Amino acid sequence: MNNHQHTISISNATATINQIHALLKSRNIDIKKSDCKQLVSQVLNYSTSNELDSDIKQYNLEQKKQDKFDRNGQSKQQKGFMLKNFNSPFKLLNTLNKNPLASAIIGFDEEFQLDGGHHYKEGDYLFAKNKVEAFKLIVQWEANVNFEYIPYDDEDAEEVETEGYWIVSLKGNAEEYLGNDYYVSTHNLGNEINSKDVDKHLLEGYVINEFLDFDQPFFFYSRETLNDYLRDWFDEEYGNNFPESPSEIQYIEYIKKFMPHLGIEEIVRMEVGSSGPDYLKLLKEFGADYTADGLMEIAAMTGDIKACDFLINEGHSIASIIKPKWKTGLGSFFLNAHCSGRELSEAIKSFYKIAHHYGIDFNIQDEINRTVLHHCAYRGCEELYQFLISLGANEMIADNSGQTPKQIRKKNISKSDDLFSSVFGK
Repeated sequence: MNNHQHTISISNATATINQIHALLKSRNIDIKKSDCKQLVSQVLNYSTSNELDSDIKQYNLEQKKQDKFDRNGQSKQQKGFMLKNFNSPFKLLNTLNKNPLASAIIGFDEEFQLDGGHHYKEGDYLFAKNKVEAFKLIVQWEANVNFEYIPYDDEDAEEVETEGYWIVSLKGNAEEYLGNDYYVSTHNLGNEINSKDVDKHLLEGYVINEFLDFDQPFFFYSRETLNDYLRDWFDEEYGNNFPESPSEIQYIEYIKKFMPHLGIEEIVRMEVGSSGPDYLKLLKEFGADYTADGLMEIAAMTGDIKACDFLINEGHSIASIIKPKWKTGLGSFFLNAHCSGRELSEAIKSFYKIAHHYGIDFNIQDEINRTVLHHCAYRGCEELYQFLISLGANEMIADNSGQTPKQIRKKNISKSDDLFSSVFGK
């Protein structure tokens, strides 16, 4: 076993021992952790687990020397930096709120370690007052980044207004993460940035902003963008951890947990069509407004008749999302999502099945006497066209120009055939 493999094995040995012990315990297998350690020792070619213990301890000491942060997450090098690891949006948001001066946050979605630098892990977040200084800390700026000014040849100098240009070179494994030598661009700051006498902080800030636009193993957030990211994370957490068939008390406690982060409007939109009327009634205690736009369409697309009945009792109407609401309402409606991609999803089928269930007339005409089928035919939505016919839509109703959906569809099919023939031949 070579040294590199050996180091990787040691770094994971303790976690592996704990995982094996926990797995066996969960299966009611009574085994001592020391026996698990002995097993891992044999796998790693150690004669005894004591030798493994010794190497783990030595490895941990070496890693601790490289740590740039203390046990509380405070930077040992500079004040104003804090590093924490999070697997929950709740704890991350709590830390963000407790640090109002942190205007720059860098999150890691994979492990990252430059030569001689801190070992950042997936789920780490660095809180800082300034993104430029945060980036410099992460990449060990002084040790790994070098600026060099390259004068132009006399011949090149005649075509430009500066004496030369800056080049950034990277040392050690920084090049592996951040790329090869980087030529400072002038497209944003003109010739000022490539002046030999440019202010050092201006040059560094410019280069770091460029680096942050590249694909990196970490992401920069402002407080605003991190809050947006957390909102998406809360959405995901809400759905993934929702209790199965919860009691009323469990349901209310779950809603209370997410209410401060998602708000009642967002929760209502997620619950309509996924939770039954009994649960939807409970949301009224939190101020749920079931007359908000879009809720009936959400319920209809899930095919949940009970949810639709509940919304109708709350003052909604299925007809309100089918009938034109403004001059080109019907046309605009069908130009939105229902014809996009021209493939008929199960959600769209459910929507029209629900409408049909409530007796909606698909032959209603807009201000120029076009029906749903007219718009389908014009847009080439063949699957939706045929599906609506199966629900009773009439393809023989003429619009103001005297054209029926059937005629429009036939013309469009003919045009498509002609185009195919002109490209591929008959």
